[in-house]
Amino acid sequence: MDDAFSGTVLVTGAAGFVGRTVCRHLLAQGWRVRAGIRRAGMPADIAGHPALRETPCDLSKPDEVRAAAEGVDAVVHAAYGEVAGMEREFACLLDAAARPDAAPPLVYLSSIAVYGERTGEVRETDAPAGGLTDYAAAKLTCEKYLREWTQAGRSATVLRPGIIYGSGSPFWIEKLGRRIRRGAWGTFGADGEGLAALVHVDEVARAIGLALRAAPGEGMRVLNITGPDSPSWNGYFTTLAAHMGCRLRPIGTLERRLRIAASLPAKVWRRLRLPGFEALALAPTRDEMKLFARKARYSSERARTAIGWEPAIGLEDGLKRTRLVG
Repeated sequence: MDDAFSGTVLVTGAAGFVGRTVCRHLLAQGWRVRAGIRRAGMPADIAGHPALRETPCDLSKPDEVRAAAEGVDAVVHAAYGEVAGMEREFACLLDAAARPDAAPPLVYLSSIAVYGERTGEVRETDAPAGGLTDYAAAKLTCEKYLREWTQAGRSATVLRPGIIYGSGSPFWIEKLGRRIRRGAWGTFGADGEGLAALVHVDEVARAIGLALRAAPGEGMRVLNITGPDSPSWNGYFTTLAAHMGCRLRPIGTLERRLRIAASLPAKVWRRLRLPGFEALALAPTRDEMKLFARKARYSSERARTAIGWEPAIGLEDGLKRTRLVG
């Protein structure tokens, strides 16, 4: 094994969709993994791995985070929590990792959402355009915190992945699968012809491993991470449905607007655990429709140059690797 892979890495959010895939990949690369978990335990297939240690790491508890980060050689922040606590919890992690000796290199999972409504070819140096969601604004603030953290001679990599899908994806596989099976979904004409900047979760995990291996000596670098395919959203929905054994129908503008208008009371109805109206509650939101119409390509050329990452998992291969539910 290459010495660059040796050492202990703390992975926050280790039991989550991305975190558990990252743990599997890093274990296969020879890392000792300190799996930072808030409550849920690790999947059975890796829970008993001799190089994995489940570690309490509730990012709202500074003492717990400091104990989890003590003595590690690297940190991967893959935790996904409530937007309201994102900035505070990330600051807690940075404080725990800021050791008086050599601080460990850190990899932070941000998102292409930080570019806002930008269209066309999008590179890491491009500023946000248009409005930002609360999630995107919080991610940008965390990037700012990290940039300040590295000014003391520390090392960090920000990865901005696209739409992450794969087995266990809570939104782009599991929820979308339910929407398709319940008849709440279809194709959306011109409003669904924006580009889906897809990236399989295995590709994200591989990029994290490469970023740790080729950590910058100091300072912060930012890398877009998207897969080799960027189909239209209509194309993604149709392909996913076909892999599920379903067919989609076109949903016109008027029908979609009526569904969106009816979705709010339907969601309230469902929260009250009353029967019916599930398909209406699963209708697309206005923010989703803005995303589905946006035509943006996120260049990953910098990732190729900086860490040797080359996307290899296309959509068909990615869905074959994915456990589909709905």
